Amino acid sequence: MLYYCGLRRCELINLNWEDVNLGKEWIFVRCGIKKKGYSAPSFRHGFTTRLLNKDVSLVHIKNLMGHRSLESTQIYLHVTGKELVKSINSL
Repeated sequence: MLYYCGLRRCELINLNWEDVNLGKEWIFVRCGIKKKGYSAPSFRHGFTTRLLNKDVSLVHIKNLMGHRSLESTQIYLHVTGKELVKSINSL
C-alpha cells in the first residue's frame, strides 16, 4: 500500500477495512513500516519515481502526493544512472 499508493505512514496507520473497496479499486485515505531500511518515506519516494518514469506530469504527481508546491514533490524524485543513460540514448 505504501509503495503502490504513495501513502504517508499516518495515512496507512489510520486506514480501516471500510476505507478499502477492492471492487471499485479505490481507498479512502485518512491516513509504519520500518524494517531493513524501508520506511514510509522510502515508499513515497518509490511511488513518485515510478510515476515520473511513466511520464506522469510533475503537476499530477504533486496532486497525487497531496503537496502544495512542486518544491515539496521534487524532494521525493530520484533518477538513477540507468534512467539517465536511457534519456541520453533517446536522442
